[in-house]
This record gives sequence, C-alpha cells and structure tokens, in this order.
Amino acid sequence: GNDWATGMAIVYRNIDNVWVREAELIADDGQVGDMMGVSVDISGNRVIAGAWFENHAGTNSGAAYIFQYNGDEWVQTNKLVASDGAAQDSFGRRCAIDGDICVITAPLDDDNGSSSGSAYVFQFDGTWFQLQKLTAKTGTGDDQFGLGLAMDGERIVIGAPWANNGQGRAHVFDRGNVMFFETAVLEDPTGASMDNFSFGMDVDGNTVAI
Repeated sequence: GNDWATGMAIVYRNIDNVWVREAELIADDGQVGDMMGVSVDISGNRVIAGAWFENHAGTNSGAAYIFQYNGDEWVQTNKLVASDGAAQDSFGRRCAIDGDICVITAPLDDDNGSSSGSAYVFQFDGTWFQLQKLTAKTGTGDDQFGLGLAMDGERIVIGAPWANNGQGRAHVFDRGNVMFFETAVLEDPTGASMDNFSFGMDVDGNTVAI
C-alpha cells in the first residue's frame, strides 16, 4: 500500500470465465502498520476493509474503509470509526457488509470489562452513520466479543471465542423495526476450555455454521 503494512485490498473480476485483477484498494490516509485488509467483505459494488491498527483515536484504535465501484473505477467513499473509539480497541478486526448495513467489531473494547469487545452497526442513508453499538448481555472481561462475525440480511452473529475460559460463545442479533437485539446465545454443549468456539462462522438465513 502506501508504506510498510499499511495494507491493501485487491479486487478480481470474472470476465468471460477469466479472473482479472481489476483494482488495488488503498486507504487515502493509510499509515505504516495500519494493516488495512485484516478483514474484508463485499456487497454489490461496495467493499469494506478493516484497518485494526489505525491510530486516529490512539494507538490501534482502528478504522474501516468503504470503497465503491462507480462503473469505471473503485474509489474510497468513506472512512468509518467508532464514536467512542479509544487506544487498543482494534476496531476493524472483523467487518461485514450487506446492502446498506455494515458491521465492524472492536474485540478489545472495554465496555463489559477489559477486552470484553463490542461491535458497531452503520447504516447508509445518503451517507454512512453509526446506528448502534452492540455488546453481549453476558459479556465479561477478556471475552473478545467480535473476534468472530457473520451477517446475512437483518441477522448478525458475533463470536466471543474467549468467553467462558476460552470455550467460546456466539451471540445472535436480529433486527427489529430499526435496531438490532440479541435473540440467542449459541454454545457447544460438548465444548471444553480453549476450544475457542465462534472464532470463525457464517450465517445463511436460519442456519449458522461455527
């Protein structure tokens, strides 16, 4: 990218059954060590890329960048940051986008104790704005809620792989009229300490794979 470990997202497009390297996406303000691209997702003509070591609100506070294809080229349209971002939150560690909604996690945020973790929902309505901040109802220090993330439509699943002595939990959030609400907590009944259940996951409708 701009310098050492600033990061980059590379776009490929399939044209007549041939994958063509179409673009290199680089943050306009990328700095050494930002690591943009530690997480990435795509929806239609939008790409989101997390930069968990970006320093706008202190060391490793984190950011995420939105790029959009305008028919001719990919351009950076937004830089998203947490309204209450602080040093070492690692906002941008995971990100997901689906239409006009995106979710960005900060697994080292401290709302429920040190490194308990949180996630931020942004909505596009002419511009991107922060809709709400999500935390686990049962969240405690060191859970790192947000190290796992998946999204499908109006359902978000967020992993806390260090919860319960590292056994791990996944928290399901569903959208009401406007906001998202925690509706379920998933655990492995045969799980054991250090399994880190929910570090990786995906969701499709009414099915979640963890």
